[in-house]
Amino acid sequence: LLRTILIIILSFFLAGAQYASKEIDSKKWLILEQSVIENKVVKSLMDSLATDGYEIRLLAKDFPLVGIDEQIIESDYYTLLETLAQQDLTKGIVISHNKASAFQGEILPLPKNIQWLSINPDHKQYLLKVSTTNQDSLQLRYGYTDANHTYFTDKVIPKHLYNDSLAVSYPDTITIGIYNTQNFIYDRQIIEAALTVIQQKLNAVISVQTVDDPLSIPKTDWLFWLSDKQAPAYTGKGIVYQKAETTKLIDQVKSDRWILTQRLNQEVATQKHLTATLAKLLINTDSLTARALSYDRSFLVDSLAFSLPQENQAAMIYAKGPRKSLDFILLILFLSVLLTERLTAYLRKQ
Repeated sequence: LLRTILIIILSFFLAGAQYASKEIDSKKWLILEQSVIENKVVKSLMDSLATDGYEIRLLAKDFPLVGIDEQIIESDYYTLLETLAQQDLTKGIVISHNKASAFQGEILPLPKNIQWLSINPDHKQYLLKVSTTNQDSLQLRYGYTDANHTYFTDKVIPKHLYNDSLAVSYPDTITIGIYNTQNFIYDRQIIEAALTVIQQKLNAVISVQTVDDPLSIPKTDWLFWLSDKQAPAYTGKGIVYQKAETTKLIDQVKSDRWILTQRLNQEVATQKHLTATLAKLLINTDSLTARALSYDRSFLVDSLAFSLPQENQAAMIYAKGPRKSLDFILLILFLSVLLTERLTAYLRKQ
């Protein structure tokens, strides 16, 4: 039995056994996304956990203390989680709105010392865009977003009734030249129908010109080349018909060149979302997208937000806190048991 104990102790010694030091000061954080602070339940929890020794911090770069007057720099959740894992916390509790747009990059597992709680955001209705329709009217585009839905509606009002602070936008005119041979007349009609929808729905101004002479192409923002003939060199952006085996109806091949990969009919235009694809190419919506994302309330459930840790993954990536070696204790124990075993063996021989 004593020899068995010796072997066990020696195994622990060779394996470099360690234990978590109890001398470490407790370091506990409650980390809140700024948008959840006014929630009544969260306020109550803040008071309770502050009494229990938790520091109340913001879910933002460098995790500033709540109430400290300094610039708040937001970041995506996974980047913040990686940084949080390096803070040597005894316990961390995160409360967020789990905005789908804030989960960027490779999905990560939660560290064992971090608890992530999510709260459904309240719904939000906002004014996305105001644009002119004619001299007397404005078109207002409203956005509605909650945890499960996002949609937009349009409303036309007289100019004198508008009293919001959002600046009125005046649409630029997009000029398009279309060249087509006789066998592409129907393709052209499909494209022109899509452009008409874009004008109506996005309040865009699109001017279409017919290119009669392929050797004398007028200067336009875009050229649509609908022909089996090879398109000549020209300046500006262009969409050229070129049959290709791809799932995309319009595929980018250069910085200013796209190819229309198949012939058009109503079925193809509908199934391949021709109108939406053209709208995305023709209309610059970067500022609108940024504004919509700033109000976005789309919610990602915890089960989809974080991956399950693989074996030993959490320990390897998120190992926290200094640990102390058991070598000295094991050495003393080993020598004591060895001495006892030798004495026992000696006495048995007497």
